[in-house]
Amino acid sequence: MIAPTPAADANLLIALLGCLATALASTVIVVQMRRGKFFTLLTFYSALFLLENTGGAIKALFPDSFIEYSSTYADNRLPWVPQALAISLTGFAFFLYGYFCVAFLMQFRPYQLDLSTERFFERWWTPAFKRLLMLTTILALAAGFVQHLARIRAAGGFAAFLSTAYSFRFGTSTESTADTAIVVMASLIGSTAVPLAVIWIIAWARHRLTASDKVFVSASMFALLLRQWSTMFRAALILMIISLFAAYASERRLRLSRWLMLGAALIGVLVIANFVHYELYYLTGGWEKPGLLSSMSYLIAPHDHIYSLAHILRTLDSTPHRLAGSGLVESFFFFIPRSVWLTKLDSSMYGTMAVQAWAGLPTWYQMAITAVGEWIAHFGRIGVVGMSLFGVLYAVFDSLSVRGVVGRAVLYGCMLGRVLADAGMGMSAIAISVVFALVFLGEMGCVFLAVIIGRHLRAVRRPLAPRSARRLQSPPLSPDRATTK
Repeated sequence: MIAPTPAADANLLIALLGCLATALASTVIVVQMRRGKFFTLLTFYSALFLLENTGGAIKALFPDSFIEYSSTYADNRLPWVPQALAISLTGFAFFLYGYFCVAFLMQFRPYQLDLSTERFFERWWTPAFKRLLMLTTILALAAGFVQHLARIRAAGGFAAFLSTAYSFRFGTSTESTADTAIVVMASLIGSTAVPLAVIWIIAWARHRLTASDKVFVSASMFALLLRQWSTMFRAALILMIISLFAAYASERRLRLSRWLMLGAALIGVLVIANFVHYELYYLTGGWEKPGLLSSMSYLIAPHDHIYSLAHILRTLDSTPHRLAGSGLVESFFFFIPRSVWLTKLDSSMYGTMAVQAWAGLPTWYQMAITAVGEWIAHFGRIGVVGMSLFGVLYAVFDSLSVRGVVGRAVLYGCMLGRVLADAGMGMSAIAISVVFALVFLGEMGCVFLAVIIGRHLRAVRRPLAPRSARRLQSPPLSPDRATTK
């Protein structure tokens, strides 16, 4: 058992570890930018690590200014914060090790991106393909509102839903297993609207759209923006904007001044979205109304990874019990129904809920136990080595950036927006990300298959010349033979 850090030394350790986390994450981000690989999972995971660890250190250094540590209902986790920062740093180091080991083996030349992209448009970008892609996009946008309809019905009408909207953000708000299955499937299909939008953005940047196509894409982008905002999750809106810009930036080389302008605009959108988010919480969820400045405190370590990790470490030091891998298989293969998997554990016994119950955290809602925290809850401090597997998986997904248009749609539209969930929720969130990507690939596979079948049917229906006529036809004479004759 490791004793918590004495109060006299805690602040110094917190400050040093916070600075070290800032320096390490900033170095990775700068190197990625210099390599022209800013929009990668590695960069965004490093940015989240920077935000959570630096913000966590700031909150721990000034506990009276933040409700996590100043609330009378909060446990005193400050003595475990230095350990949490150290463990988080170690996990990040193992993540980088796993990532760069695989990235070194999967190096690609820049020209491969243009070659694979051009090959996609030359082979597939036909009017029939565009019509099918439009239909798929419309269905994905419509499916995104199915869960809203379930929540409106559960609230007792649209007016009642609006008055309590934030109380219905989580869960499916359904009354039967069949309804839940419909809502979950619709949500998965609806989530593919973002990667589909990525394909349209790349096509626009490549000048592959007609005027009518651009009207459709513009209307679809507006509908997608409205839908992402209506989810009542800040990250859904912000990360959708980032995903679409990542697709555009992959086709356009931007100057530094343009990067700075876009960065400032994105920060402005983030500040406004954050303030509106908590204002709506006040109006519909009954929270205490925050001002603009106080709402900004929620942007400092927004998911409180260090705070949760400190609680897990305290539990680790106070009990010999470990989860020892129980539920990890169910976490990754959560989508297999119990009718097929008869020995599957109950949902409360795997994923984040299992860790929350083990650590004595609330279990009536899902918390950000962190990927590092999940490994530690299962295997103790040695479990931090498991973060190298996380790095390996992210390196494989980042390699999709040179796998053509569909590969970039998976990376930017599916995986980039899932970094927050993956880092905060662990194995179960990563499994959802993989399923999400597979659903999108399944949709695109259906589109490709329909185009192939259509081409085959057109080839079969094309009339052939009579055999006798084909036998009488002779090849045209060359100019030399014609002259000689």
